[in-house]
Amino acid sequence: MELDANQLTYKELPEGVVVTGFADEAHRSFKTAQNVAFPTRIKGRPIIKIDDKAFRNVDIFLSVTLPEGLLELGRSAFKGCSQLQKVAFPSTLKEIGYRAFKECDSLKEIAIPDGVERIGASAFKRCFSLTQVALGKGLVEIGDGAFKNCNRLRAIETPESLRKLGDGVFAECHKLEQATIHGAPTSVGVGLFYDCSSLVSATLPETLEEAPEGLFEGCLSLESFQIPRATRRIGKNAFRGCRSLKDVESFGKVEEIGESAFRESGLRKIEFPETLKKLGESAFRDCIKLESIVLPKTVVRVEASSFRGCSLLASVALPDSVKLVDASAFRDCPSLVSVVLPEGLARIGRSAFQNCVQLEELKLPSSVTRIGAFAFARCEKLCRKSGVLVLPDSLMEVGEGAFGGCLAVGAFEIDESNMTYRVERDALMTRTGALVCYPSGNPSRTFEAPDDVVEIARYAFVDCVRLTTVVIPDSVVKIGERAFWGRSGITSLEIPSSVEEIGENAFRSKTRLHVVKGSFAESWARDNLHGYDYL
Repeated sequence: MELDANQLTYKELPEGVVVTGFADEAHRSFKTAQNVAFPTRIKGRPIIKIDDKAFRNVDIFLSVTLPEGLLELGRSAFKGCSQLQKVAFPSTLKEIGYRAFKECDSLKEIAIPDGVERIGASAFKRCFSLTQVALGKGLVEIGDGAFKNCNRLRAIETPESLRKLGDGVFAECHKLEQATIHGAPTSVGVGLFYDCSSLVSATLPETLEEAPEGLFEGCLSLESFQIPRATRRIGKNAFRGCRSLKDVESFGKVEEIGESAFRESGLRKIEFPETLKKLGESAFRDCIKLESIVLPKTVVRVEASSFRGCSLLASVALPDSVKLVDASAFRDCPSLVSVVLPEGLARIGRSAFQNCVQLEELKLPSSVTRIGAFAFARCEKLCRKSGVLVLPDSLMEVGEGAFGGCLAVGAFEIDESNMTYRVERDALMTRTGALVCYPSGNPSRTFEAPDDVVEIARYAFVDCVRLTTVVIPDSVVKIGERAFWGRSGITSLEIPSSVEEIGENAFRSKTRLHVVKGSFAESWARDNLHGYDYL
């Protein structure tokens, strides 16, 4: 049925007519939804635009045939036309506006003419029945979220003319299986294919300089991908959660891999390019199928949590260029057996290798000056062959609990020339009298601390499973937080009256304290409801 000009409201401009909607009550004359064609001319002049919101939420359209001569569809022109199943676009059309067909949830297929240069943001968003989209050869730009939530769309291919893709254009298209992006854009929007959980394969143009944030995040079915030749940076979360991604065919000339870029992906192996300069935090965290890595000589630091939770990672070789292994970089890698740390490495961060329970082979380079808190905590097989952990002469700082729970380490060793630390009775101490760490794997049942100890540091006796008795001398004035925490056979401790400070949770609740009446230790035990009796 062709609409009559009398049924429409419109504005007359010098260049043509802009249709603004239905005349009063005109659409109420339709008893059922109709196949509607707009007139080619009104008063002998072409219709050049359907105005903003002209037919928003009108529910009488089954199909719409738009007139030749039409140049533009305005913002929300047909938004929410819930029964609209088909639209015939004219060859003259240049632009489809913002939200033009948003939430037309019966729309099944569209063919965009070659003359259309721009599809606006959210133009077809939440068109839940849309299964086929043919994009014209003249298309230059697709706006943010233009096809977001088109949950039945299975494939998309863009023309060679394309130069710009906005944020989340195809995001949350849960049935989308294949995407081929032609054209020559140097960048595409954030989250272009975010949460396209059925996407198996995707091809992006070789001109792309950056794989942006969230590009394929949540694409659970994506199996492989080749980084475009021009790409130099892979953005934050770009491939996060791509659990089926077994291989990246080539990293090309990538220089930077962003934060969490491949977190929780299914990668089994990685061949890093020699151009790589930076790995972002958590870049490969929880890649539970990754087995080995070799970083190129261009990388100078392994960022925090880069490979944390890679449960099958068995070996790591770091190049001589690496100066820092940052916090939790290899934490919770239970299959990690050997690590080659390079000469030139200066710092090992907090929890860097914590809970690497199979780690046996480790040589600390002579260049290491700082080892962070819990750096090797609960590496239960560390130094299993020798039982002695040799610390570098250059060492200036060892954080709390750095070697706590290393059940195969029976003794520490450090050269007497070290200005900060010394080893007494197999335990690591500072030159100023702080007992920093007792070796968790020492076979002795009893340890008598040296007479010059003034402080028992935080986590000093954590997880000392064989130890049953510790003799604390009268020289001690401070016992740090959780000093006797974790797995332990110590059931009682005598606290001398010299102690003036005790940290929070210094002792396990099962460890009974023997204190001097009226001492600080007595008041601490009473205030913290900790069991005690008098010496």
